[in-house]
Amino acid sequence: MNLLLPNVREDTAYLLVRCLQAQADKIILAVDGESWKQRWTGMARYSRYVSGSYRVPDPARDWWAGTIQKTNTSAEECYVREIEKICRCEAIDVIFPSFDPEMYVFAKNSERFAQAGISVVTPPLENVLTVQDKSRVLQVATATGFPAPLTCYPESVEELDSVMAAITPPWVLKPRFSAHGADIELAETPEQLREAFQRLSAQQPAPLVQEFILGGMKQNFYMIADRDSHIVSVFSPQVTRVRREGVRTATAACLSRSHMPYLDEVQALVSELSLTGGFTLQTQLDPRDDSPRLMEINPRLGHNVWFRTELGVPEPSLLVKLALGEELGEVPAFPEGYLLVDPLIDVMHLLREIKERLVSLLSGKVATSETPVPRDSVRGLLKAYRADYLGGKRIVTSPLSRGYLSDPLPPLSRVARQLLALLRRESGSLR
Repeated sequence: MNLLLPNVREDTAYLLVRCLQAQADKIILAVDGESWKQRWTGMARYSRYVSGSYRVPDPARDWWAGTIQKTNTSAEECYVREIEKICRCEAIDVIFPSFDPEMYVFAKNSERFAQAGISVVTPPLENVLTVQDKSRVLQVATATGFPAPLTCYPESVEELDSVMAAITPPWVLKPRFSAHGADIELAETPEQLREAFQRLSAQQPAPLVQEFILGGMKQNFYMIADRDSHIVSVFSPQVTRVRREGVRTATAACLSRSHMPYLDEVQALVSELSLTGGFTLQTQLDPRDDSPRLMEINPRLGHNVWFRTELGVPEPSLLVKLALGEELGEVPAFPEGYLLVDPLIDVMHLLREIKERLVSLLSGKVATSETPVPRDSVRGLLKAYRADYLGGKRIVTSPLSRGYLSDPLPPLSRVARQLLALLRRESGSLR
């Protein structure tokens, strides 16, 4: 198999390199980015398992702007033609995108590549169009009875009065098409709501407005569905610690488990949406009734794919088989009771919180405690780290924080990137 990986600025691309390098004859990268810094950001570029790389134009601008259509825009067509040139030059058999804009572009051009004998590892276009549109997938979920936050879909500032009547503040505003929590805003007053809505509408039409769910505890479902929309692999770890980043929370530590709640409801939603391929269903636990409220569905494995590969389930290989029309065979079960953590990100988050407090102290600013999004405390983080790392638990660490002997440059580049981000991060920034 000759494998092409696009969107290599994503850490997921390097995780795919690690998982698939043994079965690939060669791995080629398609590198986009306007600046030198963008082109050299990702870990995959530095891996010794990569045979070569090519520069390509950025295919994502129209997607980020909400220009969604079944035919290629001029920018997307230019990108696809460059990919076709690489495929001919390197005799590529399989293309494996792993980030939202590229998933969309390759999904709507999958038949074009198939005619050239190239398999694209992506769900069908209708799946991608459905789940990437947050408004559309939430409306389907609500219609089928799957729990979701109270959500309104205003199309103009004038309609915000009805939103404020339906949802109590604070309000969460999101673009319909986004990734990594980009451009999510929190509004606590009517004036902030109107300003945020106008700001997001200028970037992408018709942002949605949701109720704010307290707590921030997550429950995600990482899954693979076969051609009949039957879930053949699913992993929903018990989140034990989250990392707060402004209005967003990310999983910081979780426990593996074989018994997973709400699987019947998840399977029903997958069947209703006729999903095929790899997906991440993100929910947030509502402390009012402990139900998982659907936030979004991503048509990709996500950067936490290492949760599954490190526990013995090679999900990237399964998706390659699915794309090639091969039988998946018996999928291994997930073991019980392993703590999944990323030491580098834990250390950097602690340093970032220390830095924020020092900056506030030196500038004379006093952080308000009356906020729906409290910061993680330094003392609380130290206590949690001691319990996780020194508590005698069976620990599995992220492969992104290992490999200094076998493949040293990618993890070293990640350390450098995290340190640079810490140095340039502005106090109080949400992004």
